Amino acid sequence: LAIAVGVGVVLSALVFAWDAGTKLSLQSQISEDGNIIYYTVQGPLYFGSVKPFMDLFPTIIDEETHPKEVVVLLENMEVYDWSGMMALKKLHERFDGYGCTVKFEKLTPSSHSLLVKSKDMFEEINIFMVENVDVQNDPLIEHSKIKSDAHF
Repeated sequence: LAIAVGVGVVLSALVFAWDAGTKLSLQSQISEDGNIIYYTVQGPLYFGSVKPFMDLFPTIIDEETHPKEVVVLLENMEVYDWSGMMALKKLHERFDGYGCTVKFEKLTPSSHSLLVKSKDMFEEINIFMVENVDVQNDPLIEHSKIKSDAHF
């Protein structure tokens, strides 16, 4: 009975890893001036999803028509392990080989923390950009005044 339970746990873990690795999606959008292409990626990035992740992006691009600046938005993607970090590095190298400037933006806090721990590996990769936000003019932030007599 213990062996059957162990086999069941291992099989369910493998099925979960396979299933989660297929839940990736990619959307691309070119800027109005045609100089920047934005790739928005969603899903988990770990050892089981590296190949599907790399297959989402073009392996051959037309260097004359493809924008020279690539921005990969990772706000809906979690990087879970070393394999995921290496996939980001390989993606950077792929576009860099075509003469494109690559930026990775909008990392989740946990993914950013993981990548900071291995920052030496990402020295030449623009992944740690801090986005300057103009808080005073941001329409998504509600600007309300706090009364001076308020008690906290």
